[in-house]
Amino acid sequence: MKHEVEAGTDAASLLLFDPLTLPDEFDAANRDGDPTEILNDLHDQGRLFWINTGGDGGFLLHAFVDEEPNEDIRPYLRDPETTEQFIVASGRIFFMGAEYGYRNDDSQFKRYPGMGGSFPAENGTYTMTLYRTEYPDGIHEERFRQRSTRAQQLVHGTFSFLMAAAVLSVITALIAFFIASWATWFTYFLPAAALAILAPMLFSRLSVFQSADTIWKAVNNELPSMVATLSRTAS
Repeated sequence: MKHEVEAGTDAASLLLFDPLTLPDEFDAANRDGDPTEILNDLHDQGRLFWINTGGDGGFLLHAFVDEEPNEDIRPYLRDPETTEQFIVASGRIFFMGAEYGYRNDDSQFKRYPGMGGSFPAENGTYTMTLYRTEYPDGIHEERFRQRSTRAQQLVHGTFSFLMAAAVLSVITALIAFFIASWATWFTYFLPAAALAILAPMLFSRLSVFQSADTIWKAVNNELPSMVATLSRTAS
C-alpha cells in the first residue's frame, strides 16, 4: 500500500520511527545536548531510520508497504540505503523532523503538528530501503503545462510574480522606515506595501487560480523528495 507523508526540519535531519520501539531515555537524549550517538545506535538497531537531509525545509515521502514503487517514479530513485530490521510495534510509522522525535513526550510535535505525520503498518520487522529522488530540471513545470489550460498557466505565473512583488515591497518598506521621513513613509511606502500584500490575497480567491493551484499541488505530490519501501519479514 502506498502512503504519502510530509515532514519538516530545522535541524537538517528526519526520522522514520515507531515511538514504542524507542527507549525511555530517548526523549531526554534527543532534547538535551547532542543526540547523534543515540540516533546512530538506534538506527543500527533498526529502532528508527535516521535521514540526513543536508538542509532544512519540508520533505514529501512516498512509502510503499509490501509493494514496489510505481513505474512513474522509479527512473528518479537514487542512493538507496537499506536496513534489514526496521521494527514496528504500535501499528504506525512516524515521519518527522529529528528534533520532534519522541518516545513518550510528544509535546513538541503537538506544538508543531505540520512538521510530521504517520502512516499505518502491521507490527513486525521490515526490510526498509530509503531512496532520494532526483528529477530533471523543469519536470514540475512541464507536467503542470500538460494538464492545465492557458488561462490557468497565466494566473499561476502571475500569482508567483505578485508574491515576489509583495516580498520586495515589504523589504523596501522596512528599509525606508529607517531612512525616509515619517510623512514620506506613511504616504508612499506603507500604502504600497499594503497593496502589494493585498493583491495576491485577492488574486488567490479567483476560481481559475484555485483550479490551477489544485493541479500544481497534484503535480508536486506525484514527485516526492524521498521514497521508502518496506517489506515485512517477521511478526
